[in-house]
This record gives sequence, structure tokens and C-alpha cells, in this order.
Amino acid sequence: MQYIEPGSTSQSLVMYLQDAVTGGAYVTEDQADWTFTYIREGVAAAVVDATITAGTLGTWADGTSKPLGTTGEWQIDFANAAFAAGVKYVKLLVTHDNGDFIAKSVVIDLEIRQADVVEISGDATAADNFETMLDGTGGQTLSLGKLKIDANDADGAVDIDNSGGAGINILASTNGVDITGTSGNGIDIDGGTNGIYIEGSTAAIFAEASAGIGLDINATGAGIDVHSSGGIGVDISGDNSGLVITSTGGIGVDIKGDTTAVAIDGTTGVYIDSSGNGIEIDATQAGIEIVAGTIGVDINATTAGITIDAAGDAVAMTSTGNNGDGLKATGHGTGAGIAAIGGSTGHGIEALGGGTSGDGIHAAAQTAGDGMELVGVGGGYDLNADIQGGLSGAVGSVTGDVGGDVIGNVLGDVRGDVVGNVDGSVASVTANVSADTILIDGVGPAFDRIEAACDAAVNYEGLVTAIEALEDDVDDLRTQSDAHR
Repeated sequence: MQYIEPGSTSQSLVMYLQDAVTGGAYVTEDQADWTFTYIREGVAAAVVDATITAGTLGTWADGTSKPLGTTGEWQIDFANAAFAAGVKYVKLLVTHDNGDFIAKSVVIDLEIRQADVVEISGDATAADNFETMLDGTGGQTLSLGKLKIDANDADGAVDIDNSGGAGINILASTNGVDITGTSGNGIDIDGGTNGIYIEGSTAAIFAEASAGIGLDINATGAGIDVHSSGGIGVDISGDNSGLVITSTGGIGVDIKGDTTAVAIDGTTGVYIDSSGNGIEIDATQAGIEIVAGTIGVDINATTAGITIDAAGDAVAMTSTGNNGDGLKATGHGTGAGIAAIGGSTGHGIEALGGGTSGDGIHAAAQTAGDGMELVGVGGGYDLNADIQGGLSGAVGSVTGDVGGDVIGNVLGDVRGDVVGNVDGSVASVTANVSADTILIDGVGPAFDRIEAACDAAVNYEGLVTAIEALEDDVDDLRTQSDAHR
């Protein structure tokens, strides 16, 4: 008895028809003289189809037949109703109206089968385990030497749903996943949106290597594209190199954003701790290239935007552009554009002018304020320098000893009190000197020289008288100076 699944449709049967005269194979296509009859279990009335036509091999059509060559085998296509569920069997009968071939009948088993496997290879436990693998309870682990899945499902060939743990847990003594492509790609992922989409509440990708590279990515396009909605986009920890990115022909890391390409927010925006180089960039063109419509890098921090601790120079900057600044800094509110603190014996700022021209330090106020404000501490000078050239402007007050030669012209008003000793030579003073002079050493000898010069002149009586009067005034000044001492 042949078995057909109850309710099956488009069932083509193969029957051998014997010639009633010769006893050989019947191959004559005279389907107009044929009749199909089927009788289902428990049904008294038979169903007769006397309109049989020639069919097409390989294609089912109700009430048709077609010889399979000259062997006497025929493709016989009964109506779908013959195999409907609800009965245990159906009897099919093919007859010739003129009796040219011997009537052919076959009984089809339509009873629903239920497998009751008691043992597998003589093992009852294996049968029980196999049952729990297939009954949907997940009672046993399926162990296979190899699994091949051929599916056409929009949800995926493999659908894993685990509400209590990991979707896939791989534990191996060597590599958790070892993928090798002999001529193509080990893994080839082509997604309409994302080839790989990873989202984690803690870490989207966590890579840790005890001695090698945590994550090594070599790509001609974008090495990593990570989006984390609730946690860390990428968390990388490595005893050697946390992250190594090598690009032989393109960009190692290409980050593009409609608003912010890279947004870092946390207690520490970026923390790098390395016994070697914190960040090492070796590039034949640009180590880091940032192209932005507004701000290339925007750092907003409550303490320090960037903190660098290095054994050598913390930051070394060189601008090769057209008249570009090596460093341009702007403070906010009462903050300084650059706040520099020297080492125990070093300078806060050490500036060197240009190779051919240019000032070591060029300071200018924007609206109101001093171009440069200097404050000495611990007995040091506000300004310790040799001044050569022209001094232009107004001097409010000079307190203390001015030692050395002032070379050049003092242009403008010198106002205020000069307290202390003025030693050295003054080349020329042009303009008004208005103040109270408490002490001037060497005034007498100076006027003696003036008097000697006047004695050599022809008309000098009036000048001598004036000089003598001035000498008396100078003597009075000396007396006053002694009183102040």
C-alpha cells in the first residue's frame, strides 16, 4: 500500500498498464476512452471521471494521463478530492472503455501517522532525549557533528531568543570562533543598513587581550561604526595594545556625523594609561585630519579639557600652513588664554622670536587693559631685562634704583616721583620732566662743567650769575636730601 499525506494536492501517480491483447506494455494515447474512478473508505458512492485527456509529464492536471516512454509506465493524475483527509484509505481505479488494457487499481494509505520511537539504535534513553530536543521544551542539548541550514525565512535561518542569558555562548580552549576563508572572506556581511549592528547597555563591543591586540581592524572603508544608546560604544583594554588600526590604502578610522562626528561625555572624556606611548600616530600624510564646517574639535569639561603628562614635551605643535599659528588659545570670562606654570627652576613661558624677524612675545590689549602685566614675587623684579632703543609714552612712578645705561631717546612725559639713585648716563631726554626730585647725586660736578664752559665764552656774565644762583638752589636741595636720609 502506497502512503500519501492526507490532504495533499497535485499528486501524480505512476501506474503500469498492460495491453489486454499482447500482454505487453500499453502505450497508446487514446485517453478519450479511459475512465478514472476512486472510492474512499466508508463512502458508498464511487466518484467517476470519464473525461480523461492527455497530460504533460512533470505537471499535474486533474483527469489527465501521459506515458513515460514505451515501457508501459504512465503518469496518472487524479483529482485532489481523492486524497482529502478524514479517511484511512482511498482506492484508485483506471479502466479502458473498450477493454484494450487490463484495468489497474491501487490503494492509497491516508491514515495520519504518529511516530512512537521507543529506541534509537537499541537505546531507549537516546529516544527519550531526542523527544525532548524536538518537543519545544528545550530539555536536552542537541549535539551535532555538523549542522547545515538551508532556509528562506525573513526572520533569519537561525533565530535565537534567550531571555535569561546570552544568545550565543562560545567557550573554547583556543579560539572562540575561528573563521578562515581560503580565497574569499572569512565573514562576508552585506546589510541593507548595517552589516553588523551591536547594541549593549554596558559595552557594545568589549575586547580584552592579555598579551596581544584587543581588536585589530583593517578596512578599506570604515573600520568601526559603533552606536551605543545607553552605555559605552567601545570599551577596549589590552596589556599590550588596546587598539591597533592599520590602513594600507585608505583611512584607518573614518568618523562622520551629521552634527558631531565624535561626542565624548563622562567623568573622564578620554583616559589613556600606557607604559609606552599613550597615542602613537605614524602617517605619511596627516596623522589626524579634521575637517569641520565650524569647530574641528570642541572640548567642554568641568575641570581640564585635555590633561597631558609626558616625560618629554607635553605638546609639540608646528604650523606649516600659510602664516598659521602654532597655538591659538582663547580664555573665557576671567580665565587666561594661556595659563602656564614653569617647573621648579623653569620658566612659565619661554618664547623665541622668528628666525629672521619677529618678537619673542608680542602682547596687545584688545579694548581696555595692559598689553603686558608683570608681577615679581619673593624679591624678584617685575621686569628683569636690558632695554635698548626708544622708550615712548608716560611713566607714572619709578621707585627704587635704576642702574645701568639707558641708551636711546626718552620721548614723552616722564611723570611721578623718582625715589632712589639714578646712576649711569642718559643719552638724551626730550620733553617735560615734571616731578619732585628728592635726591640727585652728581649735580654739583655737572654744573661745574657748565660753568667752566661758560667761562670760555665771550658774553657770559649773566649766564654765570644764573648758574651761581642755581648752585645755591642745588645746595639747598642737597641739604633737603640729607634731611630725608
